Amino acid sequence: YVIHYGDSGTMDRASKSGKPWGVGEASSAYYSTPEQVAKTYGERAYESFLGRMEGVAVETYAHLLNQRKYGASYRSVFNVVWYGLQPLPLGMADTTKPPTLDDGVFFPAFVEDKPGVQPERLGPYCTTLNPGYDPSLPLYQTWPLFDAIKDAQAEPPVDFPLSNPPPAPADEPPPAPTVKSVDLLAGAGGKLREQLAALGISFDDLKPSGKPDLLFIDGDNPPEADARQTIDAVLGAGGTVMIWGVSSDTLPKLNALLPAPLELTDRKSSSLVCDVTDPVTAGLKPSGMYFSELSPQIILNGGLGGPLVEKSSVLLKACDTDWLKWNKEAEYAKTAMVLRSEREAKPSGAALIESKQGGGRLLVCNLPADSPLFKAQTLDRRILENLGVPLKPTVDIGGPFLTTGQMVRVLACGRFESTGDNAEKDFVDPTKGGGMRDNNEVQNKRWHVAASNKGVFDLRQPPLDGPGDNAVTYLSFWMLSSRSLDNLLLEPNVPKLDLKLQTGDAIELWLNGKTVVTNPDAAGGDLLASGLPLQQGWNHFLVRLAHAAGDDKFQAQLVCNQPDFLNDLKSAMQKP
Repeated sequence: YVIHYGDSGTMDRASKSGKPWGVGEASSAYYSTPEQVAKTYGERAYESFLGRMEGVAVETYAHLLNQRKYGASYRSVFNVVWYGLQPLPLGMADTTKPPTLDDGVFFPAFVEDKPGVQPERLGPYCTTLNPGYDPSLPLYQTWPLFDAIKDAQAEPPVDFPLSNPPPAPADEPPPAPTVKSVDLLAGAGGKLREQLAALGISFDDLKPSGKPDLLFIDGDNPPEADARQTIDAVLGAGGTVMIWGVSSDTLPKLNALLPAPLELTDRKSSSLVCDVTDPVTAGLKPSGMYFSELSPQIILNGGLGGPLVEKSSVLLKACDTDWLKWNKEAEYAKTAMVLRSEREAKPSGAALIESKQGGGRLLVCNLPADSPLFKAQTLDRRILENLGVPLKPTVDIGGPFLTTGQMVRVLACGRFESTGDNAEKDFVDPTKGGGMRDNNEVQNKRWHVAASNKGVFDLRQPPLDGPGDNAVTYLSFWMLSSRSLDNLLLEPNVPKLDLKLQTGDAIELWLNGKTVVTNPDAAGGDLLASGLPLQQGWNHFLVRLAHAAGDDKFQAQLVCNQPDFLNDLKSAMQKP
C-alpha cells in the first residue's frame, strides 16, 4: 500500500488496511513557491532560497513524524540528494561569474572502442555529490531539508532546531499625516501628477502657499535645469524632495538637478527587500513586495546606481534571489539556476534611496507609480503614508473595474487542456464562487490575479499556464450593488447595466451561478450581456473562455444608462 503525497487522512486509511504501507514521495520540495511556503513559515520564505528551504524542511520534518505516528512500514519524502543537497560548482573557483564551457571538471579524451562510460566533462552545478571530482569541494553541502530528514528518521527522532517558524513581524499602522503642502515639477508630457493623484494625493487640497513640505520631481519627464533652485530651496528649508521614476532617455536631464550623478542599471527584479530599518519603509514586509507570481511580474525595471547611490542609504533593493529562476521551472535546471542567481555578481538593484541634503532629505524611487496591480499600488501608498502624506481613503485601485467601467484586473484560473474528452468539460463549478480565491487550487491549477495592459488581458501570459491552444480559462469577479436590478416592480427607475465583452474565444458568462449570455462560436467576437439582473448586495460573475488557436485577448466594459449608479458600484476579485 503506497501513498503518493498523502496527508493524515490517507495515512490513517493506510494504517487500517492491514497491509504493509509507506509513502513513496512527499513534501513540496520540488515545487513550492515562497508564497506557498510562507503560509506556514512566514516572511523569511521570501527573503532568500535558504529561507524557503528552511520552511520546506519544517514541513518535511512534520510529515515524516506523521508517517511514524501512523506506523508506516517505511518512511520517505522527495528527496535527499537533489533537494536536500546543494548543486556544487565543480571546477569553478569564482562563483560570482556565470559558468562557461571552459569551467568544470575535465576527464581524459574519449577512447574509441574502450568499454564503459567515458565522461569528458562535468560542468558546474550539474551534481550535488562530489566523490573526488573536485578536491577543493566537500563530498556534499546540505540544505536544511537534509538535516530535517536525518533528525526525523533517527531512532528515536531528534528535535529539529527549526521546528518553530520565525516570529511574525508585527503589523505597523501608518503614521499620522504630517505633510501640510505638496507640489510637483515635471517637464512637458509628464504623467506623475496624474499617477500620484490616482494613488490618493489631493494636490489641490495640499497646494503650498510658499515652499512645500514635500516636492515631487517627475524623473521620467524632468523639469528644466532652473528647477534646481526650487529643489535646493526646499531642501534648505528642511523639506523633502522625492524624485519618482528614472528613464535612461531623460537621465542626463535629471542629473542636472542632482547633487551627484545617478546611473540606471539593467537590473530587473520581481521581488524587493528592505536593506535597512527606516521610517520610510516602516510596515513593509517581503510578502508585500513579492510579485513573482503575479502579472506583470517585474516591480523593478532598472536599478539605481552611480555616485549618488554610493553616497546614499539604500532603503529598498531587489531581492538577491531571482524567484523567476525557480517558480515553475524544470526540475533538472531550477535548483542550480536559483542558486546561481544569488551567487553571481549583479548590477545595483537599489529601488529606493535616501540622501541627507542640508537640513532636508532627497529620495529617489524607481518603482512604478502606475502599476495595474493592487499589491504594487498598496506598496506605493504605504511609502507615501510613511512620508506623512495624507491620502484619500478611497481611490480607484484594487478592484476589477475602474470607475469608468473598464475591467483592468480579475481573478483568473487556467489554461485547462480542452482536447479529447476534455473538449466540453466544465473544470470550474459556477455555483461555487465563494471558493474562488487567490491561490486556491482547482483541478491542479490555482486562481491568480491577472492584470490587463490598458484594459486588454493577454490570456497566454503568466500567471496563467498550460497549453496555448485548445485551452479553457476562467475569470471570476464580484460586484456590490446598492440596489436590486432584477425586479422592476420594486423600483420603476431601475438602472440598466450592461457588460460588453470582446474576445476571440467561445464564451459563457454566469451571474450568481446562472448563465446570462453565451456564444459557442470558437471565433468569438463582441458580445453584450444586456440588463444584468444584479441583486442587492454582492453578486458573483464567472466567465468561461474556450480558446482554439492564436492570440488570446479579452476585454470587458461596464455600461450604464445612469452614470451615477456606475460610480457607486464596488467590485472585488474574491468574495469579501
